Amino acid sequence: MNTPLTIGIIGGGLDSAVGGCHVAALRMDGTYRLGPCLFSDVEERNRQSHAFYGLPWIRHPKSLGNWLDEHKRSIDLLAILTPSTQHLEHLSEVAARGISFVTEKPIVCGTSEIPVLLEALSTADSIQVRGESVEPTSPTDPSCNTDQGVYQSCE
Repeated sequence: MNTPLTIGIIGGGLDSAVGGCHVAALRMDGTYRLGPCLFSDVEERNRQSHAFYGLPWIRHPKSLGNWLDEHKRSIDLLAILTPSTQHLEHLSEVAARGISFVTEKPIVCGTSEIPVLLEALSTADSIQVRGESVEPTSPTDPSCNTDQGVYQSCE
């Protein structure tokens, strides 16, 4: 029997539109093990989300960087479920620590962020990246606070 991959999550707490679906999918067939999660940067929301999803509560980190440093060796893959406007900041921190990640939302919000993302990814020794480009549904896609309406995949 294969050992299930351990998936950590940032974002996706109780106030998230996608968190519950992702947690349920990860638990569905035993292929994955739900690992450490940071559902919110707000301690009470993070604690409530852990309780709702039936996960043990340990403590709230001082920062995302502290949380990543503490858990990077116990996560095979990190699911980034934070708002799109936070992706570049979060992906930069994740990549700097060599943690493989997945996100299905736009990786960046506009073409001006692409060089910053590529620079962050170039510093990682070995990292697996999976992201999907999302076409805007209108000239200003509400998933990104931008007026550019242009998204490119970065592979």
